[in-house]
Amino acid sequence: MYWRIFILMILCHVIDEFVLQPIYLSKIKQKSWWEDNISSEKNKNDYKMALFMHCLCWSAMILLPVLFFVEISGMWIYWIYIINAFIYYIIDDLKTNYNFFNLVQSQAIHLGQILLTFLAIILILY
Repeated sequence: MYWRIFILMILCHVIDEFVLQPIYLSKIKQKSWWEDNISSEKNKNDYKMALFMHCLCWSAMILLPVLFFVEISGMWIYWIYIINAFIYYIIDDLKTNYNFFNLVQSQAIHLGQILLTFLAIILILY
């Protein structure tokens, strides 16, 4: 049964990355978009908030199958949520704003992140 949860986590990742994330959000996560379109000193870090909000959504999406199909108690799920959002933020920022990763590399890292999350949940359950 647990392999189904893993498959659903990947599906939720794909849905969040390529269906629910509008093109506009993918643009405003870029520091360069703000520099090119909103040349105000007070808005120079607004891309960080757009990126942060997307990270919170992504982390919630990949945990939805776990929340629906697994009885997990304690603070573990909150820590997993926060850690996933933090890691996602770093990876997406490096890809989007520093061209450190390409799309294939960042997606491979996210899939690895989902696998590690899944394995951590299995360990917590047993």
